[in-house]
Amino acid sequence: METKLLLTACLSAGALWVVASEARGAMPPLLPTPDPQQSILQLSATDQWLTAFNRIEKQSGHSSNDKLAAIQSLVQQARTSGDQRLLGQALHALDQLEQSDTEVQLLRADIEQALHRFDAALEELRQVVRREPDNVNAWMMQAAVLNVQGDYRAALFACRQVLTRVSPLLSASCSSSVLARQGQAQRAYDLLEQLYPQTAPAVMAHEILHQAEISLAEIAEQLGDPRAAQWWQRAQVSAPQDLYTRIGAARNALRRGDYGEVIRLSENSENIDALLVLRAQALEHLSVAEAAPLRALLADRVALAQARGDTLHTRDQATILLDLMHQPEDALRLAQMNWTNQREPEDTLLLLRAAQVAGRADVFDDTWQWLRRWNQTHALYPVAMQETPR
Repeated sequence: METKLLLTACLSAGALWVVASEARGAMPPLLPTPDPQQSILQLSATDQWLTAFNRIEKQSGHSSNDKLAAIQSLVQQARTSGDQRLLGQALHALDQLEQSDTEVQLLRADIEQALHRFDAALEELRQVVRREPDNVNAWMMQAAVLNVQGDYRAALFACRQVLTRVSPLLSASCSSSVLARQGQAQRAYDLLEQLYPQTAPAVMAHEILHQAEISLAEIAEQLGDPRAAQWWQRAQVSAPQDLYTRIGAARNALRRGDYGEVIRLSENSENIDALLVLRAQALEHLSVAEAAPLRALLADRVALAQARGDTLHTRDQATILLDLMHQPEDALRLAQMNWTNQREPEDTLLLLRAAQVAGRADVFDDTWQWLRRWNQTHALYPVAMQETPR
């Protein structure tokens, strides 16, 4: 997740990019713990990274900068491969470093956020801004984490600390993503869509363009605007290896009924539950034989996760229980647990749907009470218990 600064964050459940001279942001949190039966599939690639890293870590001749670069490489590999073991190793190694400076704290915050330890990430970032009030990296990362948690006033405050210090497109992406969740989705989309072609030719770092594309895709989805598909396609072109983008594009394709595209995007994703869930749903829509064994595999993974107390991927687990295993009460329990930690529109939609199917009007009404507090709407949010869940 590389030492290049400044930062940019997609202000959603986590996309992180490193920008050559402009930005870098929060890691995608959907980095699933590998199922023991799947670990053998990852053994070669992951062990190569860990072996190379351990060699650097143990050799006394390497400087702290060398070790830090190796840690950053591990995190980057975790981001693209979905192998969480690399994250754990990176965090352990970071804790062993003798140096404790801004760069180390920012990297630790990235890892903590990726592990859904949002409060720990925020504490690191607040320490940085107390020491360096003009640190753009820390403010941008704070905005991302606070937006995920649903603390929109604080997120917008963090965005505004960088208004004059970063690319206008980056600053607009930051504030638009937050304002869209406070009743200003159409205005946020229109402003960002207008700014994108005006500033894109002058933006040297493609990661900033990618962030704007992600923000536009997600706000368009919130509005029910079909242009969301075009923005997801652009985002795939600008960052073809980005896992967060791949998941978002696959989810959008599923909702559009483009099941062939979902299957294409979810190829070779045995260790990425978020993509496997979407693949299973597409296969069930197509009524093909592969759907049943994949549904059984995901059910086994939920059982394993619950047995070992894994709460990192409760969104995926709740979706499996709700849509594939048809266990709405268990799905609702996990959706509620997930929503206490992160309140992305996807998390809120899942909670509303689970409450509907489980017949829990109290949970449904409480969730809408929170949404009305922020004037937050979404094209996919059911507005009544009797509405057919989507």
